[in-house]
Amino acid sequence: MKFKLNSPPIAIGGVGGSGTRLVTEITQKAGFFVGGTLNHALDNLYFTLLFKRPEWFRQLPSNEDIGVAVDLFQRAMTIGLESNISPSEKAYINELAIQLKIPKYRTGANHLIAEEIITSKAPNFDSHVGWGWKEPNTHIFLPQIAKGIEDIRYIHVIRNGLDMAFSKNQQQLLYWGSFMNNGSDIGETSLPSQSLDFWIKANTRAIELGTSLLADKFLVVNYDRLCSNPAVEIPRIIDFLGVELTAKKAHQMNMMIAPVSVGRYQNHDTKIFTQSQLDAVQKLGFDIVQS
Repeated sequence: MKFKLNSPPIAIGGVGGSGTRLVTEITQKAGFFVGGTLNHALDNLYFTLLFKRPEWFRQLPSNEDIGVAVDLFQRAMTIGLESNISPSEKAYINELAIQLKIPKYRTGANHLIAEEIITSKAPNFDSHVGWGWKEPNTHIFLPQIAKGIEDIRYIHVIRNGLDMAFSKNQQQLLYWGSFMNNGSDIGETSLPSQSLDFWIKANTRAIELGTSLLADKFLVVNYDRLCSNPAVEIPRIIDFLGVELTAKKAHQMNMMIAPVSVGRYQNHDTKIFTQSQLDAVQKLGFDIVQS
């Protein structure tokens, strides 16, 4: 690699709607480059292109195949692919572009992103302490990322599963539900329960993998606590990032935290959930007010 930064790379993920955008904004303020091709939620669209693939939703390919995507992504983000891509790799990405021109393949990326990544240039890191990215689906590929990106640190953002079960954002359930053994028949009446099952399995898996593979390079951020007590939670994140902030910048970060509505599940019937589901929510760090 032809670059030198002060801090190791940072990845941010979580079940969709968990608050990863806020953690990414904090990471940007701390001086990290998280990509130049982002959507409104600050998802890194290079990652979306390479990893959020319809043919991978039901069954992930081999570690070797995912490793190719990890390598291409890391190179695009750090040294650029414009002068660092082989003919076979270019053909590989062009095939993704062809798939993304088909209307049914709506993943958040498109064929234009594929064309852009092929001609990507090395970012200007002069004003950054490190690089990283945010894409909620990152947690799905944690084993391959931990192996393929040297010194990677991962922040997993988690939000109350009962609130998440009644959220309109159920993309990961629809995409990765079968991979998480959640079943493929998603119905309107069963959706909250299936969503909570997915939330439990996805977060339990991510935390177990992060703990075993990354140890002290892994951090869980409870979004509810971040919003209710930023003065405690933001320094945890900054310490994990390994950077120092001026008092002014620390104050600016605290001001980024807007009051949020938590506990929306209390407006719904939680009796649709089993006791084992509720126990799992509490085990993952969330109190429950019974409705």
